[in-house]
Amino acid sequence: YLTSQGASGRFVVVVALIAALAALYTSTVVVARRGGAWEPWVWPVLTTWAVLVWLAPSFAWCAFPMFFLCTRAYPSRIAYPVVGVLAVLTSLAFFTFSGRTEWAVLVGPLCTGALIVMAYSQIERDGRERVRLLRQVAETRSRLAETERSGQRKARVIADVDPIEVL
Repeated sequence: YLTSQGASGRFVVVVALIAALAALYTSTVVVARRGGAWEPWVWPVLTTWAVLVWLAPSFAWCAFPMFFLCTRAYPSRIAYPVVGVLAVLTSLAFFTFSGRTEWAVLVGPLCTGALIVMAYSQIERDGRERVRLLRQVAETRSRLAETERSGQRKARVIADVDPIEVL
């Protein structure tokens, strides 16, 4: 930031936003690791980041952790549109930061956001399939155990029958 913007009038505000963003993001991680409800922390993190990018477009690169944060915190129907908005904001910030000359920076974050959404969707589908298969294995094991117990009971009954009585 300093190399492109210098210590302008926004410097103190930008540094305060950087500190706030770091504190909020760290708090979100700590709350999540302790098993607390961390999802409500995401909106203040995103808002702080958006204001930071508006004031200092060079911080748009922080969008990529925000993409992952959204996809992890919220269901797809909420996360994916939010990631889309963040990708557009990031593209515009990068484009502005480049002096409106680099078209690749306009497209890059959009493609990255889409890639993250697609990859995370696949991970979610794979996770659901894994859970389904594990449940199926557990049910099959349970049925097998019941069949074995039933077979053992029948074997004991057969073993207890006197062959002479049967004739």
